[in-house]
Amino acid sequence: MKKKVIVVIGLLLSLIGCGNTPTTAKDNETTVELSKEELASIENDFNEYQPNFYIEYLNSEFDTESEIKDIEETIEFIKDDPSEIKSLCGKYKCVSGTKEGDLYKVHVEVVEGDNWSEVVFPPRDVTFKKEKDSYKFVSNIFDWASGSNLDVAYEVDMPELKGTTNFYVYDNLEDFPNESFIYVVNSGKKFDRLLLHEYTDDNEIINDIYKVRDMEAYDYNSDGTTDLIIVGTDHKGEDNVLIFHYETGDESMEGYFYEDSELSESLAQTVDEITMENIKKALDSMK
Repeated sequence: MKKKVIVVIGLLLSLIGCGNTPTTAKDNETTVELSKEELASIENDFNEYQPNFYIEYLNSEFDTESEIKDIEETIEFIKDDPSEIKSLCGKYKCVSGTKEGDLYKVHVEVVEGDNWSEVVFPPRDVTFKKEKDSYKFVSNIFDWASGSNLDVAYEVDMPELKGTTNFYVYDNLEDFPNESFIYVVNSGKKFDRLLLHEYTDDNEIINDIYKVRDMEAYDYNSDGTTDLIIVGTDHKGEDNVLIFHYETGDESMEGYFYEDSELSESLAQTVDEITMENIKKALDSMK
């Protein structure tokens, strides 16, 4: 696993045409910035939940979230009573956007959380087509890295998944002091959230990592599925280690990570110094 490097590259591309190539209507379409008035109008539509387009938007919005598997009942429910949309969705701010013909791409920030099962509500680029007063939504691209601690962001190729999987650590949330979370994102889609803490019956935080120091994918038991080693400090400033295993999903359920609490506690108690190297040695000795 390697720490994710955030690189910003500016690329200027000039296209020079030659000869007598026919010009089509598509060639004449140019990308233009949306005006403040256009952004305000779209933002108003988003936040007023206009029934004439919001059903499709809601479907696109929630279909991106892995927690909600079946949107059909919700769609039917809202069709019967559109006012209920306000109880399910958040508030949005349209920060910037462009249009090319009838295709719009708007960068949206979430003012109020739009999914009750989430901890963070990332900004997203919403693409849709607009024809008169109707909206045909194309996609939502969520920026899960936004707001995370990029000093401890990691990426890893998991054999269970195609492409690269990113692990974004959130340890600076105002509403969750002394707690941290890891959002697991594959090909731009979040599919799991790792809780780096447990609670007692008295709601006391135990067996946690508040500040992640290092993380590595390490199939220590050689079963062909990804294991994660996470080391860091807990909310009391003491060193700790958490071990997560990946459970491959099936047709009815996506894959997910789960913590091996017993192994985590055993390693924390037996290793003299909690470092990635020492934890890997301890795991190897169990083979």
